[in-house]
Amino acid sequence: MDKNITINENDKVISSNNDKLLVVKDYDIDIDNLDKKAYVIDLAGNIYEEITIGVIIKFGYWKRENITFGEYKKRYYMEKIFENALLGFAIGDAFGLPYEFLDREKVRKISGDAIMSGGFHNMPAGTWSDDTSLVIATIDSLISVSSINYDDIMKKFSEWLTQSKYTPFGKCFGVGNTTNNAINRYIKGVIALNCGGKDFYDNGNGSLMRILPISLYCIFNNYSLEQQAQIINNISSLTHAHEISKMGCLIYTEFLKEIIISKNKSLALKKICNVDYAKFYSESTIQCYKKLLSLNFENINDQKINQSGYVVDTLEAVIYSIFRGTDYKNTILTSVNLGYDTDTVSALAGAIAGIIYGENDIPEDWIIELQKEEYLRSVAKNFSDFIYSDILAKKAQKKKI
Repeated sequence: MDKNITINENDKVISSNNDKLLVVKDYDIDIDNLDKKAYVIDLAGNIYEEITIGVIIKFGYWKRENITFGEYKKRYYMEKIFENALLGFAIGDAFGLPYEFLDREKVRKISGDAIMSGGFHNMPAGTWSDDTSLVIATIDSLISVSSINYDDIMKKFSEWLTQSKYTPFGKCFGVGNTTNNAINRYIKGVIALNCGGKDFYDNGNGSLMRILPISLYCIFNNYSLEQQAQIINNISSLTHAHEISKMGCLIYTEFLKEIIISKNKSLALKKICNVDYAKFYSESTIQCYKKLLSLNFENINDQKINQSGYVVDTLEAVIYSIFRGTDYKNTILTSVNLGYDTDTVSALAGAIAGIIYGENDIPEDWIIELQKEEYLRSVAKNFSDFIYSDILAKKAQKKKI
């Protein structure tokens, strides 16, 4: 093999097997010509061997591709981010569910490092709750209508509430009052964007807990802060229409964005502290997050963290868990040991920790215990494929213009 051969971003990937690729240097090559020269490489562009196309193509476990090396890497890394985020979210949800509504002292007496059954809802080990169900419902809507459609999202939420769709066992449970009231308003004919509760006491964490797919949608579409805020405010308003709930969703999205870019917790905290929230929210709402945006999460103890269903408290608990966690497992154990709304805090922290540390850092027995693991992986894969195709379609449309 010629040692001077290097792989560049525009070389053509003609076949793949996860992190191993078959690449040709001539983009216009006929890939059915099995005698043509090709290279087996990894995602870093390192060449393992030079072969002819036919040697690999004859093996069925290699998937045919027709994409540049640069685009393949973008697609692959997007798939991994989406999968790690959704698995991290669902496992956090499942780990925290048995301890839901218990105070932190009680949790610390009975919690261990294995996923448990039972709890307030008496569910089997590995069961995920309404948090994950509503995330899946949102993803299903985005894919089925190829865009954000508020009416369709509420239709999907209604199917979850009334038909137990998007659940691990065909049973809808744990529905929050504000979410329940909003969906029932929709069922009775109220316009989707007018369904959310607008009272201060409607500021539970019900819109924050399902914002993950919309956050990813906005981040990977590279929307401006203004575009992002408008979409997120509307998505929150479907069930939680108060400004405090909307701002919490935007803060989480901005934190998540920096984590995806750098995987640096400190930079993510700095980012959310530097956003000009006055463009979108009243001063009274911003004041509610003053403590969160001024805390030194690297040097505080859990006595500074209130644990309740209030969206502000939830977000503080999530960021605290991320800073205290040194790996995925430790992040989840930290969030659960704060007590009370353990499934939601652990799910939201789990998505971020999944992105930071990756699936390989998640305890294998936790993955095995997770109900409908393969289904969740397929949801993540389908969502990633949709976003990637959507981005390419938008780029093609811009070129036409």
